[in-house]
Amino acid sequence: MGLLSKTHLRVNVGPMLDNFFDPPIEQVTLVLIGKSTIAQLERKITACEACDLEAEIPLDWILDKITGRRGPTTDYILETPAHCQGCGRDVTEETLVQWSVPLGIFRRKTGDSST
Repeated sequence: MGLLSKTHLRVNVGPMLDNFFDPPIEQVTLVLIGKSTIAQLERKITACEACDLEAEIPLDWILDKITGRRGPTTDYILETPAHCQGCGRDVTEETLVQWSVPLGIFRRKTGDSST
């Protein structure tokens, strides 16, 4: 009988913490979105999750496109809530919205102040 070498694998199993996916606060960038940018956003929000069940784009995804940032290390703070054109309700960073323009238009260009 020959002896086969065995590979031992040790796995540590423990409870998943509530903050497992949250980056440490030191790695989070806060971005303030001012009133003029919010006014531009409001003109393009055609509906929100409260008035249209098909609203599917989180406002913070749109803010990612506009600012050129992305990922879990960026949080946005709206100076004032945006408002939905469809129902007038407050729209915050996490609200699902319908958007009137293709998101591809937000490609950043040098000297372009339209975004």
